[in-house]
Amino acid sequence: MQIIETLENRKDAVKVSELARLLSVTPKHIYKTRAAGRIPGAFRVNRALRFDPQILAEWLKGELMPDVAASRGKQKRTRVGKDLSSPLIGTVVRDARLSG
Repeated sequence: MQIIETLENRKDAVKVSELARLLSVTPKHIYKTRAAGRIPGAFRVNRALRFDPQILAEWLKGELMPDVAASRGKQKRTRVGKDLSSPLIGTVVRDARLSG
């Protein structure tokens, strides 16, 4: 609970190194986990990655799933073709290629 209270009381954005220290992981792990879409509330300040402390606190309490951050005004980046592993989407793409 101390981590959640720390985040809830913060007014400024959380740096990657600070979040890594709070969660007892490496900064590299934070980058990888965020890239996989499992940490919400991330945004860029110039080239630096920062996190919204309120969204992180909600996420750690289990009140917010990472995909919900996109609907709360945070941009969620997706890669083109990311969902092609889905059987339904793969069929649609394959059928579109055959008919074209």
